[in-house]
Amino acid sequence: MANVKVRSASIYVSGRKFGECFENTYDVESGDEPQFGDGVVLGFSDGIIQTTLSCKSVMPVGGSSVNMLVLMKNKTDLDVALATIDGKIHQVSMRVTKASVQSTHKNGTQEGTFTLSGGEPDIIG
Repeated sequence: MANVKVRSASIYVSGRKFGECFENTYDVESGDEPQFGDGVVLGFSDGIIQTTLSCKSVMPVGGSSVNMLVLMKNKTDLDVALATIDGKIHQVSMRVTKASVQSTHKNGTQEGTFTLSGGEPDIIG
């Protein structure tokens, strides 16, 4: 069995890596829907594949600054590379579609969870 490594999701803007997602959840949905007739499922429609990436934390790289709220506000397209999934890399163009910020005033901490949404991934490898 190959030694498969789990890595963070890398985020690129205009070809430049600016951050990595940690503690992420990656969902791929087929978009298919059941077709009913005479009380049974006759088959499924061919839907559009959609992807969602939820990042609990985004860390900047190479001296860049990460402001996910500004990227969402500006409707910036992000290129995301997720490695390794079954020995492959998933690349998909995504946008930040949701930001959730959690604060604790007592100890002065603030964390955010960000949701990115996109279409069908290119699978490389």
